[in-house]
Amino acid sequence: MTIRSPLNRDDAGTSPLPEIPAQLRAVLNGIPAMVGYWDTGLRSRLANDAYCEWFGIEPQQLNGMHVRDVLGDEAFETTLPLIERVLAGEAQRFDRTLVDAAGDSRYTEVTYTPDTRDGTVQGYFVVVTDITERVLADRRRQRDTDRYRALARSVPGVFVLLFDAEL
Repeated sequence: MTIRSPLNRDDAGTSPLPEIPAQLRAVLNGIPAMVGYWDTGLRSRLANDAYCEWFGIEPQQLNGMHVRDVLGDEAFETTLPLIERVLAGEAQRFDRTLVDAAGDSRYTEVTYTPDTRDGTVQGYFVVVTDITERVLADRRRQRDTDRYRALARSVPGVFVLLFDAEL
């Protein structure tokens, strides 16, 4: 298997991509996640609108852009071992905190799926789901549980029952 060096950002090779039919573009943009495709040179070949909005990049700019230039140096270095594994044919799934175009840190669940044709990895598909609300809700729930437990332990001889809105 031949994998171009992911550290070489000068091998743009950004031939124009075929136009995506309107129906397919609508499907990609209707998915509540960032969806993209990166080639073995780690250059963006396809991204839905959510991807562009998240990173504050126009679709025309994103085409052919190196993943390091999208993620930034620190996130790229952290992500590189996972990219190398997906380019070796091994799907990756992980959680990651990413900073969006507004500078806000957001919690994400990321999936990298190799695009393998005729036994050769051609690139990889990326799906990034924003799980910030779920993570924050879990943290609030844990904080509240810890508070109720601390309250129950602090009052000897008391029985505490706690019901949610559904009893």
